[in-house]
Amino acid sequence: LGPGGALAASASDEAAWTAGAAGIAAVAAIAIVSTVSFLRQSEHHRGRLRLVGAFPWELVLIGLSLLILQRLRSGGAVVVDRSLGTTAPSLLLFAFPIAFLAGFVALVARAVVLVLRWARGRSGGWGTPAYLAVHRLAARSRLTLLLIAAAGLCLGLFVQAQTVARSMRTTVDAKAGVYVGSDVQARIDGVNATPRTFPLPVTRAVRRLQAGELRPGVPFDLLAIDAESFASTAFWDPAFSSEPLETLLDRISEPSGGGLPVLMASAPNAFPDSITLDRQTLPIEIVGRATAFPGMTSLRPLVVVDARHLLDAFGDAPNPLTVPGASDELWIRGTPRAARAALAELDYTPSLVLTADEVKDISYISAVIDTFLVMNGLGVLAALLVLAAMLMYLQARQRAEIVSYGLSLRMGMRSSGHLVAIAIEVGAMLVIAYVAGTVLAVVAALLTVPLLDPIESIPPDPITVVPVVLVALAAPALLLVALAGGWLTERRARSADLGQVMRLAD
Repeated sequence: LGPGGALAASASDEAAWTAGAAGIAAVAAIAIVSTVSFLRQSEHHRGRLRLVGAFPWELVLIGLSLLILQRLRSGGAVVVDRSLGTTAPSLLLFAFPIAFLAGFVALVARAVVLVLRWARGRSGGWGTPAYLAVHRLAARSRLTLLLIAAAGLCLGLFVQAQTVARSMRTTVDAKAGVYVGSDVQARIDGVNATPRTFPLPVTRAVRRLQAGELRPGVPFDLLAIDAESFASTAFWDPAFSSEPLETLLDRISEPSGGGLPVLMASAPNAFPDSITLDRQTLPIEIVGRATAFPGMTSLRPLVVVDARHLLDAFGDAPNPLTVPGASDELWIRGTPRAARAALAELDYTPSLVLTADEVKDISYISAVIDTFLVMNGLGVLAALLVLAAMLMYLQARQRAEIVSYGLSLRMGMRSSGHLVAIAIEVGAMLVIAYVAGTVLAVVAALLTVPLLDPIESIPPDPITVVPVVLVALAAPALLLVALAGGWLTERRARSADLGQVMRLAD
């Protein structure tokens, strides 16, 4: 389906072999589960299985995830296809969150089981619904542990995939915006006038790569801007600086009694009091800093100045913005089609028009984003699997405890209390699994997103974006599922013939 690009000759064969291996693995998984289920019914093997089940397998998964993380950090995050000259995400990027989430969520589930056992003897004064829920969860501690671990893994994968996909999109958008400066960039000659009437927000900027040195051996790039029109046109992300863009622009546009006011980008450890430009030394005053800034094309430090103040500082010396190495540009905010139409109405023709969409249209970048979008889809399916598993759990609970339910009603418990007890039981498992899975998913994303820099030569560093709104909306949705499942189970229990069931039980 996409993105377009060269396809390795071995891709189809590898896909066929992978599909075959997946089928064999699925059959093996079914065989293992069936064998374990059979052995559990045997008194001879039950004790051995208890020893196997008591072993803290989550520690093995945690150790494996840490080894994978170390391998990723040592350069294993991407795989290079030398025949095509392309790079692709490593499979370790997908193995890490699975092992990380499975191990730590299982550890959380084991801790929850210990808390339930402790609370079982102290739940007498918590009310009938809470008492029943705690005792049911503690009575089947292994099932509770497995359900919490499985739900936490599936829901965590959903949140992790969402976080990585959104982070990649945000990072690519930021890098493209920084490189182009805005939505559209048009290169013009220094003699061309800035358009006074333009249908879209426009600003003029002059870039000079390796314009001078902050100190011997440390070159810098120069960006001369029009501070008045810059904020309304240029691309900006609040993550670039702790201060708003308007505040930074006000500082460099105000006249300074000392040196030339400048902004420093991508140079956190540079504190120069002067710069060398065209063999002239200019005293400067750093009035603001940013990790990235529109107009950056490399990781070199960027010095941002107001064009008028720079010309005033040079006085009668040759104009530093009209040298052959300077790139005079119009930055335009708007759709590429509207920008090209507006540029066609100018009295001159730009030598080059570049859009942010063109920078983002790179096969490798699209492949990385699409890969994690597939993971996002798998996360959605995993979340649906959790809901299906909970419904099966409730049905099994209903069949197993229909007699105790009938006796409880005979002893005075209301059906509404039974419904609340089921909702608390299922809701507690879902909420615990969701909170643990979400927190661990964000941690896993924070560890892996910095390793997925799609364009390393252009700032900023990868930006981690947590889907806060989605996480907030999913929590009440899970509670509604718990209530709906409790209501459905309660309804089926009430419709059962208790007398017939109790005779069968006798």
